[in-house]
Amino acid sequence: MNNEELRKKVDRLIEKIEIPPNRDRKCLYCGKSFYAHNLSQLSCSENCYQSYYNERKRPLKELEKLLAKLKAEQDAMDEIKRSQNTNENILRRNIEIIDHLTIDPLVGTQYDEDSLTKLGIDFAVYDFREKVPNTLNSFELVIGTYRLTLIDPKKLLIKNNSQQ
Repeated sequence: MNNEELRKKVDRLIEKIEIPPNRDRKCLYCGKSFYAHNLSQLSCSENCYQSYYNERKRPLKELEKLLAKLKAEQDAMDEIKRSQNTNENILRRNIEIIDHLTIDPLVGTQYDEDSLTKLGIDFAVYDFREKVPNTLNSFELVIGTYRLTLIDPKKLLIKNNSQQ
């Protein structure tokens, strides 16, 4: 402890001796007047102090719970954004791969599913899918401006919608 701190402590002690603190106080919880038995006493009874303490701490605890819930929701939103961003990147890569393929502008072109997978197309990510008219369970995948239709178990027909 340096001289400055020691001097401040001595000054506070001298001040307490010369000017005794007022021990007549009002309870922080119920407002009743009481005589404080020590300098740190804030309430008239233990029950009032506990009630005051609980009322003061309860909003802090509720705030902490709300902040934790908000952080969890923010983390979930960030995770959703990351997954969407990943899907957007995969979709963009799929379109770039199909752009480099040679596609007949009138009737489209057939490609083997395995060869497209080897090129890096991820068929799980697409813009949307549509039911093929006049069929029971056939769907077309729409990736960008392209429509991919399964015509055989391993053959896909790719058409470019922008050239129709």
